[in-house]
Amino acid sequence: MYKNKLNTIVIIGIVAILIIGVMAIYLIVINHQENNLIIEKCFDHFDNTESVAIKKDSVWSPVTCEKK
Repeated sequence: MYKNKLNTIVIIGIVAILIIGVMAIYLIVINHQENNLIIEKCFDHFDNTESVAIKKDSVWSPVTCEKK
C-alpha cells in the first residue's frame, strides 16, 4: 500500500515537472517571436538612421528600440 502511494506521488511529480517545463518553453518561444517582430519593425521604421540600439531589461521583458 505504501509503495503504491509513493509511486503515485512520483508519477504526479514527474507530470507536474513536465507540464511546467513545456509551459516555460512555450512562453520562451512566444517571447522570442514577439521580440523578432519588434526588431523587424524597428529596422523598418528607423531605416534611414545611422545606428539603432536594441535593449532588453530582463529575460522576460520585451525589447526596446531606440535611435542613436
